[in-house]
Order: sequence, then C-alpha cells, then structure tokens
Amino acid sequence: MFAPLPQELDLWRAVRLGAAFAGSATLAQLPRLAAAVVGADGSAHYTLAFERDEARQAVAMGRVAMDLRLRCERCMGEVGLSLDLPIALALVRAVSQTDTLGLDRLPEVADQYDPLPVGEAPINPLDLIEDELLLALPLAPIHEVGECQAALPPDSTDSAQAGAVDEKKNPFAVLAALKSKG
Repeated sequence: MFAPLPQELDLWRAVRLGAAFAGSATLAQLPRLAAAVVGADGSAHYTLAFERDEARQAVAMGRVAMDLRLRCERCMGEVGLSLDLPIALALVRAVSQTDTLGLDRLPEVADQYDPLPVGEAPINPLDLIEDELLLALPLAPIHEVGECQAALPPDSTDSAQAGAVDEKKNPFAVLAALKSKG
C-alpha cells in the first residue's frame, strides 16, 4: 500500500520497513526543476518504494512522469517534453562504497542501479524525484525537424546574389577561363 511522501525520510528505516510512496508534486514544489524549465503541464506523478533486492542491496525503485515545457535553443519558442522515467537507485552509506555496491554477486543486475550515497541523516525524498527529472532534461532542447520556427536564411532570388553563389561554388572556374585563352 502506498502512503503520501513525507517531508523528511530516514532511508535506512524506510528500507527496513519496506516503505512505499505514491503521489504527485507540482512544479512549485520542485524549485531546481522550475528554474531549468519554462513551465509544466500538470504535476509530476511518482511512485517510490524502498526495499532490499535479491542481492540484499538496499534500493529505491519507482517511476516518475511529468510533461514539461522547455526553451528551444534555435527559435526560443517552447518545446514540449513528456518524461516517464524509471527510478532505480542503490543506497550506499559512503561515497567510497559507490564502486563496490555488493552487486558483484548478481552481475546481471549490476547495471540496473545508479548508486546513491546517503548518510544517516534524514533527507527530503522529493529531492530524489526532482533529481531524476533534472537528469533527464536535454542539454540543448530543440524542436523536431520541420516544427521549429527559427528564421530561415533569406532567399537568394536576386540574380547578382545567385551569380556570386555560383562563383563560390566552383573554385576552378578561373582555371577554366585561363585554359580557354591559351
């Protein structure tokens, strides 16, 4: 059964209890994401469960989905981005343990998790949701081909411009003229 996400969560206790959460978060509740996007169409819907996997590794598993609007780098218009992301995090107690998660016993799942170094202090679990959304944003959002409203270069309908373009296209035209003279 899913419960609402608390403001603070002891991840190790959540793993021991097998805690599971589901809910939604508005863009206003995700300030780092709000600073990186133009807006959102609705809320982020998430599920998040803390448990131990087959290898007894503490993990956080779930999904997050959200429809965002970003700024197109070509035309500066809005680009829609629909995200539906899996969450698969291996909880480790120290940064030095991120290389040895204990997943060597099950190599088929070693690539399944991203390491998440956590201490003993409680964290805001909504930060995990926000991190997954931020990591999925493209570096340079652009519209699909044919959808972008970027200004096209001016037409070269002027005959003088067309001649200049032709001369630039054939750098050997000068040599052809010299050959015909000789």
